[in-house]
Amino acid sequence: MRLAGMEKLGFYPTQDPIVNYLKSRIQQPEHKTTALDPCAGTGAALAQIAPKENCITYGIEPDKTRFTDLKENIKQPLHASLEDCSIAHNSFSLLLLNPPYDIHYDNAKDYMDPVLFKARHGKTIRKEILFLRRTLTYLAPNGLLIYIVPEHILDQHCNEYLSARLDNIEAYRYPVENGLYDQFKQILIIGNKKPNKPQPTPALINLQPFTEALTTPLTLPQTSACKLFRSHKISQDTALELFNQQRDRLQANLYPKQNSDAQNTSAPLPLHLGHLSLMLAAGKINGLMKPGTPERHIIRGHVNKHRNATQTTEKTETGTLETTRIKDSYSISVKLLTPDGIITTLT
Repeated sequence: MRLAGMEKLGFYPTQDPIVNYLKSRIQQPEHKTTALDPCAGTGAALAQIAPKENCITYGIEPDKTRFTDLKENIKQPLHASLEDCSIAHNSFSLLLLNPPYDIHYDNAKDYMDPVLFKARHGKTIRKEILFLRRTLTYLAPNGLLIYIVPEHILDQHCNEYLSARLDNIEAYRYPVENGLYDQFKQILIIGNKKPNKPQPTPALINLQPFTEALTTPLTLPQTSACKLFRSHKISQDTALELFNQQRDRLQANLYPKQNSDAQNTSAPLPLHLGHLSLMLAAGKINGLMKPGTPERHIIRGHVNKHRNATQTTEKTETGTLETTRIKDSYSISVKLLTPDGIITTLT
């Protein structure tokens, strides 16, 4: 990647003429829909392309500055990298994929798909292909894929991969007006995810000039809110935000305001270790501890139930008697989250 691209983390936002074209074609649904941009940037493109009504938008962005804008444009934003996220499969009506234009170095587990294995060049593979392979599983059957990549990505292997998984495929070179195509030699691919398991298919995609782009409406299938959309990692900014959210609640639980009419204003007795254990188990000490100090951390107590079963066998006059005894025991574990994002479990 060139230095300018490295500075942008391979991020090349979708240009306004393409956004306007897609916006004009996507039909406003009467049912509930969802839309995902796994390389969202500021979220401006998805916010304009996705339906304004009956649509929940989801976006992922690792860059701190762009994520600030993403929170304003997208209903469900994640400050993370795609590889650090868990997302439910077959969940989204619309997938807007304008991935990083870069090279990914060898990681054998990424090449389990035979078509993508052929796309390797030595120990590298394009990120455009890896992002496609991972995110297409998130798209619901008959969901709409919008895929924006440089033209050289659409080689025979990528063509076969998409042809086996999409129906109603359209593919256009960016318009030449205002130098849009000359800038990055980008293409726009549109298609609906096949509801059935993909089968080996010959390459069917033929690029057309943008002047021949269709204008027929594009419909989105009905979907509900995504059941799993989260990151495995927590950034320092997110941790600090959680600190601030928990501060008032924790102080209210531990230090309730005294009633001005109360007669007894004496201080409570110091808590013993047993009291603290019970409060941890009840969740009364969950939240921020030592706010405003370098030792600040978030704490959460949890009660773990353990069940042990023992079996005994006795011979009687009438036969064999088997007895199963079940004994429940309980233990308390405590999780600590420090500002550097490290989670420690104490038992």
